[in-house]
Amino acid sequence: MIEELKRQGIAYYDVSPETSDTSLPLRTSRANKIYNLKKYKSYIYISIHYNAIDDDWDDSVGGIETFHYYTSTTGKNLATKIHNQLIKGTKLKNRGVKQAGFYVLKYTKMTACLVECGFMSNHTEALLMKNIGYQTECATEICKGICDYFGFTYKKQAVNTLETYTKIISPAYYKVWLEHFKDHSNLNWEGFLESALSKQLT
Repeated sequence: MIEELKRQGIAYYDVSPETSDTSLPLRTSRANKIYNLKKYKSYIYISIHYNAIDDDWDDSVGGIETFHYYTSTTGKNLATKIHNQLIKGTKLKNRGVKQAGFYVLKYTKMTACLVECGFMSNHTEALLMKNIGYQTECATEICKGICDYFGFTYKKQAVNTLETYTKIISPAYYKVWLEHFKDHSNLNWEGFLESALSKQLT
């Protein structure tokens, strides 16, 4: 995600850089400290997650949903822009843009949204989450939504062919990815792995 933001020329601050869990109050306090500096004209807060149904597997439940705070019209606009791009790019089930009172949505001082990029309790989606291609796709689509929100033109990265992409993906994950998208002939494979290519291909 950070690499995508850098390429678009969008300033960012990671409120949860630790490898362990970062508490919700610490995340929001870090974001609000940056906001209070007033260095830029506009600030947004994006919280990216994977969903789950309790502690059990349930393949009947899956898809992407995006949340904004109840009374935030700008939050709804941001959430809608990002959500639309995620649904378009990932082809996962559209669970909609929803209102919620989540801590980070309520207590950040800026426009905020929370994205659930699939369900860990769904076998197929859980495997996708471990796929660098899917991770890259989500980062790309979230960044496209941010660009839409601010009225920027998204900057695409030059990429190579699908045959080249397959060389850097685990075969097991590639089969899951291919199975999920086999019915979508207009799939833009290039968009899925561009970050992986820039880092791993020589």
